Amino acid sequence: MRTRIYTFVFFLALAEALLFSVNSPYIAKLVSGELVGTLYSFASLAAILLLGLLPFFIKRSEPGYVLATLLFAGAVVSFITAYLPGFLALGALVIFLAIPQVAPAVSDIFIESSSEPNERGRVIGSEFTFMNLAFVISPIIAGFVITRLGFSSLYALSGAIFILAMLLSLRFTRGVIPKRKRTGNMWKGLVSAWGKRDLRFILIIQFLLQFFFSWMVIYTPLYLISKFSFGYEVLGVVFSLMLLPYILLEYPLGRLADAKLGEKELLGGGFVLAAITTGIVPLISSNSIWVWALILFGTRVGAAMIEGMSATYFYKKVEASDIDLIALFRDMRPVAYIVGPLLASLVMSKFSTGALFPILAGIMLAGALIATLLHDTR
Repeated sequence: MRTRIYTFVFFLALAEALLFSVNSPYIAKLVSGELVGTLYSFASLAAILLLGLLPFFIKRSEPGYVLATLLFAGAVVSFITAYLPGFLALGALVIFLAIPQVAPAVSDIFIESSSEPNERGRVIGSEFTFMNLAFVISPIIAGFVITRLGFSSLYALSGAIFILAMLLSLRFTRGVIPKRKRTGNMWKGLVSAWGKRDLRFILIIQFLLQFFFSWMVIYTPLYLISKFSFGYEVLGVVFSLMLLPYILLEYPLGRLADAKLGEKELLGGGFVLAAITTGIVPLISSNSIWVWALILFGTRVGAAMIEGMSATYFYKKVEASDIDLIALFRDMRPVAYIVGPLLASLVMSKFSTGALFPILAGIMLAGALIATLLHDTR
């Protein structure tokens, strides 16, 4: 069963990952640059609303059917984006961007049911490995498809992969009675975390990480295309190289945190590295693919350190039964993708896209300071 789940996780991630580095340039063809972030914010607001409604749907149906319905909806809106024009495509994109933020909340029910409590950390690590693999290979595939067949074909391919993920989900959900059906409530999690100092700080750190992703994922492609006229195949190579730290560093960082340094030190180092490499982006005038791959690789080394250590620290502070806290930790992504793009749109109304990077660097340095407030687990 677990192999089926990991295969599903890979294809679900791939359906999203194929578009993650090119969604914003495509949206920028439909609306002005300042409004690109607003569409992402609407999508994340829709994701939070759907996450709030999940308990209602799961209570009246089976988690497997809810998951299949979400994936089928993902396929439908992918095809609408591919083949229907203008405002219909924009509406479909809102749902397209929301569904990958919601579906894991349901699939996690089955992932938990397939493992014992003492295996949870290893299972989560394996899940992240399959997800990261999908994200590493997807930019090269996306660049190849767009260059030869256009955006429509890429969205259609994503729709086909959503259908494949739906069929794969039926293989491990049909006839399975999960150990729990609750997906967790982020608001209850917020109340629970508020009085716990370390949990409060690690949740802020997770929010800052997702805020970092919201700006870098949306605005880095726009910046490189507008300033250096990079084509999509070039972007594909750059972004695939950029994402390698998530595969190369996850295991060594975990060992380092256990053996020599604590999560607190690695979190601080990750924030500082992300701040430095992000802050110098507007200073780079070279259009060399390797220069940009190196700079962006550095940003993701920092992000991988933060992502790995924040998850490790968080799961050391909670139990498997704390599903509301786990939901809150997971839901920092849509929350950050509401706040981040709106703030970016405000900045871009006064300044150029390049101004976002030093501002983001300052926010990352604030994260480094917050990391020093954590109690180390070693």
